Amino acid sequence: MNMKDMVDFIKKHEGFRKDVYIDPLQISRFTPKEIQWFKDNRDALNLTVGYGTLMEDIDDGLATVMLEYRLTQKINEVNREFRYLGITNEEVWDMLYMMAYQLGTDGVKKFKKMLEAIEVKDHRETYRQAKDSKWYSQTPNRATEVIDLLQPLIRRM
Repeated sequence: MNMKDMVDFIKKHEGFRKDVYIDPLQISRFTPKEIQWFKDNRDALNLTVGYGTLMEDIDDGLATVMLEYRLTQKINEVNREFRYLGITNEEVWDMLYMMAYQLGTDGVKKFKKMLEAIEVKDHRETYRQAKDSKWYSQTPNRATEVIDLLQPLIRRM
């Protein structure tokens, strides 16, 4: 995948929202009263990011620049953290990049059996281990698209 393809993939699965919202996977950390307070007060909070940019001023163009910057950071981090695996296939790297963007590099590190399978170049087992996860059950459509990047490698086995 080139950078444009990765950005398009993330945009497809993340979607652009101009309003500030609580990550659906984190919402259970808040009480219904806290969630309602946030919804009632988010416009009055004047939330800012970076150098005084109001959240309401972020449009698709600026959000895309931020996405590309964060993705580049994740790619560099993944390359550094998983170099020891001896990965030679672009598909495996792309899978790890997409996972790290969504879960963070530390989140990917929790897939110990999957990483062991990557290291021995067992693409079928890598696929199975990625599929047998909380990540897959929480975001099955996105996870399926990510791990399906391995299908060409599996067919060659």
